[in-house]
Amino acid sequence: MLTVNQILDRYVDEHLPSLGARSRVDYTRHIKILRKEFGGRVASELRPSDFDAFMNVEKGRQQRNRILAVLSSAFTKAVNWNLLSHNVCSVVARHPEKPRDRYVTTEEFDRVKGLLSTHSLRKSVGLAMELALETGMSQGEIIELRWADIRGDTLSVSGETIPLRSKVQAILNECRALSPDSEYVIATRKGVPYTSEGFRACWQRLMNRAMKGRAAYKRRTKKPVAAAPPVLTERFTFQDLHATWSRNREIAGGSGEIRELISRRRETPRVELKQWMPLSETLVRAKLARHLAALCNYGGGYLIFGFCDDGTADPVQPGDLSEFTSDKIASIVDKYLTPAFHCEVSTVHLPDGEVCVAVKVPPHGSVPVCTKAAGPHDPKGNPQGVDKGRYYTRVNGPKSEPIETPEQWAPIIRRCVLNERHDLLNGIAALLKAPPAPAEDPPLTPTPKREPQTKAPDGRERVRVGQRGRQHRRPLLPLKT
Repeated sequence: MLTVNQILDRYVDEHLPSLGARSRVDYTRHIKILRKEFGGRVASELRPSDFDAFMNVEKGRQQRNRILAVLSSAFTKAVNWNLLSHNVCSVVARHPEKPRDRYVTTEEFDRVKGLLSTHSLRKSVGLAMELALETGMSQGEIIELRWADIRGDTLSVSGETIPLRSKVQAILNECRALSPDSEYVIATRKGVPYTSEGFRACWQRLMNRAMKGRAAYKRRTKKPVAAAPPVLTERFTFQDLHATWSRNREIAGGSGEIRELISRRRETPRVELKQWMPLSETLVRAKLARHLAALCNYGGGYLIFGFCDDGTADPVQPGDLSEFTSDKIASIVDKYLTPAFHCEVSTVHLPDGEVCVAVKVPPHGSVPVCTKAAGPHDPKGNPQGVDKGRYYTRVNGPKSEPIETPEQWAPIIRRCVLNERHDLLNGIAALLKAPPAPAEDPPLTPTPKREPQTKAPDGRERVRVGQRGRQHRRPLLPLKT
């Protein structure tokens, strides 16, 4: 039976070289921890409960998610190699991820870019920032980008073709002028590509300068220089640049799936259209909780604000969209539904000037979503919007209604079973596995008889207990007759 170390050995040899430079460094660090924690364990005998102690930590929970993801990737490869029957990591509970809400504003980007001088080392970092914001490429993809990847008016990165708009072409022209003899788009002063650690060090120096400013003298020589104040109150990362690019792309027209749904403008079991409504009112929140629970139990879907039921745009456009955020939707889920789930909220500006808000509802997990609170009661005492302790799903209409028939439960139960299939298989395998034979106790060996010692270790005569007094006892005198 294969151990985790043996699977990781093959994973490192066959899969790790296909990753980017930054990913290889991170994966290597994570694999070192995995070897220490689980390396000697038999992979096929691991159960979800074996990861409880590893995952239940007070600090570094997001990091544990990343480490477990590496082991899950290795086990998935092992399944493809016919070394394992299933991936136990797929059913191990992860810690909830904090949604990324750090977006780089235009003012912040321009202030940081203004710190970059004409020095080639710093200028290359600035050009990498611009490429990340305009194309959405990651840090590893940018430092590994070659001029050979540019063909005509397109840029090929990780199997994806990116069209070269005029602004991207202007950035590439600056990169060519900065390192004309290098085969890499972003290169060092010597024309060689950055290493992941080297570029990260340059980025950290830039962020430290942006956060702390510059003193009025050089640190080493104490030579006076022009002081500069800080330009940022909160640092940002390359991932924040990618998130900003993703948000800007959605604002420009939404993702492909959202654009397709909006172009149809009709309600389906997976799409619920809603007019603009105040999300602070109790009755509105209760009605939205019913739709969120129904979409989640149906397998996921979208709740789109800004349209009437017939697909026409809501004529009453709100002036402020600050209410339509992921935090506001999360507060509705936390109040009315269990188990809680996270919804992605996107504001989409359409080419015709219309605006809408799309709420992406995920599918349920190993258990369906149930309501834990009721909506406000009418004068007769009946709950409005949503009832407590009910399971909702999408039915023909389409509408969000409580589950009443076995036919409505069947697909939900099927998804629950699929989500728990690995855990169930592990439990059944453990029940069917023959218990190990009890180990036989070794035969008892008689204790060797100790030799009587007549001398102490220092060579003196050994005296038994009780004899010392007899040795110094006076002899008995004969009785006088």
